[in-house]
Amino acid sequence: IWELNSIFPEWFGAKINDNTFDDRPAVQLCNEIVNNLNGGVVELSIGEYYINSRIPTKDYCLEVYSNCTTKGQGMYLSTLKVGDDVTVDSPLILTNSATDICFNDFGIDGNKTRLDSGLWGLAEDEGIDIKGGGNAILKNLYIHDCATDGIDIDKVLGVGSNALIRDC
Repeated sequence: IWELNSIFPEWFGAKINDNTFDDRPAVQLCNEIVNNLNGGVVELSIGEYYINSRIPTKDYCLEVYSNCTTKGQGMYLSTLKVGDDVTVDSPLILTNSATDICFNDFGIDGNKTRLDSGLWGLAEDEGIDIKGGGNAILKNLYIHDCATDGIDIDKVLGVGSNALIRDC
């Protein structure tokens, strides 16, 4: 039986360190594949992935599902960066009632300079927005320059659920 340990956005067209290219579709496709496999690891290589758009018809850039791990090569080595053209009120990563999720060893650059400074602290521009769900692990993350929260945990995680945030 064939076993897939990790899936890389480069397999689906991501171009690391190219700020003119939108890596969002490739990263999101990895999330969708891991979701269809009922779990797995989306692995980020060394460098910057430019997220230059939101998911069509959604108000966020990337969605992560239950049983998914997003793992980089180090909190200062692998980065998801919000591009200049991403509109206001766009969390970079959203988990919508997802359970058993893990984010390890990467950075998020919210690129808040793309927004009018009057929106800083008001816009829904979080790095990671956890909405419901539970059993979330966030370790070794460098999250900076988000217009609001680097990590936003909305609502109660659920009975018996927990969140571990360490070295962020």
